[in-house]
Amino acid sequence: MALPQISQPAGHMVLRTVEVNPKSENGNVLNSSLTVTGQGLAVNVARLTPKTNTNILPNKETNSTTYTKQFDPEADYNFDSSDDEEHGVQKSPNMEEKGEEYYRKVCTKLKVVPCSSVIKQFGRSFVSIKDCNLHSKELKAFFMAITPEMEMTTFDLGGNNLGVKELTYALSVVSLHKSLVNLFLENCDVNGQALRCLADFMKTNNTLKVLDLSDNKVNDGDAEHIAAIIESNGSITELILRRNNIGDGAEIIGKALLHNDTIATIDLSWNNIRAKGSIGLCHGLMKNTGLKILIVAWNGFGCEGCAALSHCLIHNATLTTVDLTCNQIHPPALFKLIKGLENNKTLIKLKLGYNPITAPMTRVFLKRLLKADQSGLKEVDLEGVTVDKEFPSILGTIQEKRSFLVRFKEALPMNKEEVHKIDPKNIFEIDPVRILMFMKEHMRSIDFFLKLDKESSSQLSREEIEHAFKLEGYPVSSSVLDQVLTYLEEKSDSEIDVLRLSKEKIVAEADRMEKCILDKADYFIVPEKKSMAFRNPK
Repeated sequence: MALPQISQPAGHMVLRTVEVNPKSENGNVLNSSLTVTGQGLAVNVARLTPKTNTNILPNKETNSTTYTKQFDPEADYNFDSSDDEEHGVQKSPNMEEKGEEYYRKVCTKLKVVPCSSVIKQFGRSFVSIKDCNLHSKELKAFFMAITPEMEMTTFDLGGNNLGVKELTYALSVVSLHKSLVNLFLENCDVNGQALRCLADFMKTNNTLKVLDLSDNKVNDGDAEHIAAIIESNGSITELILRRNNIGDGAEIIGKALLHNDTIATIDLSWNNIRAKGSIGLCHGLMKNTGLKILIVAWNGFGCEGCAALSHCLIHNATLTTVDLTCNQIHPPALFKLIKGLENNKTLIKLKLGYNPITAPMTRVFLKRLLKADQSGLKEVDLEGVTVDKEFPSILGTIQEKRSFLVRFKEALPMNKEEVHKIDPKNIFEIDPVRILMFMKEHMRSIDFFLKLDKESSSQLSREEIEHAFKLEGYPVSSSVLDQVLTYLEEKSDSEIDVLRLSKEKIVAEADRMEKCILDKADYFIVPEKKSMAFRNPK
């Protein structure tokens, strides 16, 4: 570009132009400034301005600023990347210096050593001392050094032990920062009195949006404090409670959700939620009008929980995503859930991975959804679940009618003939729990148990179990068999410990399955002596 320059030789004015190349190797723009001198106007290149917008705060400069150093276009453009922020947050140099200076003074007063990880936080909008494991005085120094001028948006204290006193200091910081919307207290031992303290604070707080209380040993007795947060706070949109031990306390949380319409996401995964807790939770969600994402993975909803959730889905009109990964959902439980799925228009995504769902049942599941015109379901996650060989073709039929995605494993070969020779390439290295549940619901599982248990001991030996798998056409390796036996020994009281159940209980389970399946699928039941065999008519 051409910039005008005025000089004054020999008593008269002469107008010239000076060519300045505005390009740099990084594609940035050279900004020029005009400086008044005694001889006229001289052009000085002032600074290099990035071509794109940044979050860096603008410098306050006056129009009369004179630049004495000429810009060298051949010189490197030095950009200090050492202070790059994760999460795309801002960092103010002034706040960093002031914060560090004040923090060091406080540390001197409290006689603690300044922490380098803490010093890096001043001036940031995303403040995190996660896993710094600071003791009480170190935490106090940190909290005292955070001034209201710091415009924080996220406060992550995860991995630091917060008693009532330390949590009180932290909450005083939260109350001073109206821009703070995310509070992460993962693995901070916030339970009991500390959790009560937090619940009292949340009654008056109206700025926080995300509250993370994961891995805090929150138990059934603490559920009332969680319920108080849900009922009294009107700003939280995401509540994270994973990896606790809430269990039956989920019933109390469910009742609290009846009175809350602001929480859009709740994460209760990896708790100990079984029948009572799952029923209470689903009952509360039945009339809830705010929750969109329900994460209850790695619990034990089972048949009772699925029945309650199914009833909930018939009445709920806001849930869009439900995560039921690894919840002891076997075919009868899935049958109960299907009814709710068929009559719900808002649920879009359902996660059912790592549940003991049999291959034939996956085909039945898809056929029901194929006929469910009212269902709004568009995505199903069956990760770790082996599907029937007809599953892909049924899926294709659904996809011809509407958008529908399913994640699944390849279908197992449905070989029912006696296996005389095992091909090593066909040995299934799959999860032992799923193997047991597959055999439980398999068409001849009751029959092979009664036939092989020659000593009427109501238990099977290693050799009998191995022969049973071979007989059914599902040879397993020695390592998988070891896992099955180890699992049985460790889970002797579990509901899915099929092979240690008495014969009477197994037969009763078969009868219950018969009632669930009869008239609800394209199976019919053929009596064979002492067992029931479920067969697909040809």
